[in-house]
Amino acid sequence: MEPFGVSILLASAADASRLKTFLERGRVQVHMASDAPRVHITPESGADVHVCLAEVAEGLAAFVLRHKEPELVERIARRHFAGFRPHEIAEIVRLGRNLLKDEAADNPARPAIGRRRERLSAALKELLREFPSLHLEGILQFRLHPYVDELKEALDYAVEEFLLEKQYQDFISLLRYFVFMQETRIPAVHLVHCGDVDFKLFDDRLRPMETAKAQGVLVERMDEDLNFEDLIVSTLLTVSPQKVYIHTRDTDSQIIRTIRQIFESRAEICCFCPMCSRMLEESTVQQAPVTPLSPP
Repeated sequence: MEPFGVSILLASAADASRLKTFLERGRVQVHMASDAPRVHITPESGADVHVCLAEVAEGLAAFVLRHKEPELVERIARRHFAGFRPHEIAEIVRLGRNLLKDEAADNPARPAIGRRRERLSAALKELLREFPSLHLEGILQFRLHPYVDELKEALDYAVEEFLLEKQYQDFISLLRYFVFMQETRIPAVHLVHCGDVDFKLFDDRLRPMETAKAQGVLVERMDEDLNFEDLIVSTLLTVSPQKVYIHTRDTDSQIIRTIRQIFESRAEICCFCPMCSRMLEESTVQQAPVTPLSPP
């Protein structure tokens, strides 16, 4: 392979300066043009040309991932999801960027961004072999379709996640309104969360309560997929307590967060009352009968 020289045209002088920083880490000489946002790269004296070409491609890929990918993701989102509101697009972009940073499911030990960088670097290396003078914005738009498609795929997943979360929040808002409008029927309910999906319900006198499907909006929403956690929420809505005491050691559990969102100020977390100390400790050993205790 003959000695090579690479010339890369960028969108701005700031981009050219940033790229220069990435490329100077290898065994090449980098010079910025004075008349355009362009960098010229040549191998150092005696350096292996193949190695230098690979280093240029790797540096260019690292630059793209760090400085061009965020704006490229936002550009794709605005083009393909124009029907969403600006703040919704911003949230989709945030979710998409998070997905691109996540570790791949098939290799948890290696971040997806590492494999994406390798694939991008290999594609850029082939382009540099064919076209030693490149316009970076042009190749991002017209020559790196697999890379851009991967960004689009991440955004598609982000939209699904956004819509599911929006649907969930809309449903929570509906239940919150339902709680606000209905009259209270009992003073309090004690919900003992023994772990995972293991719950016990007691009324204000600490008598065990049975779970039951609520009528109306909740059953319509849950359809045939009603599970035990749903039944807990359904029962709470049905009995309409003035106060919900949640006895738990896992305040970050999804069902606990859901109940707190629905009942807002009516829900109170308790971790160390006599009921907590007795029942939550016993639940880890055996399902023992419960002696009525004083409420917190």
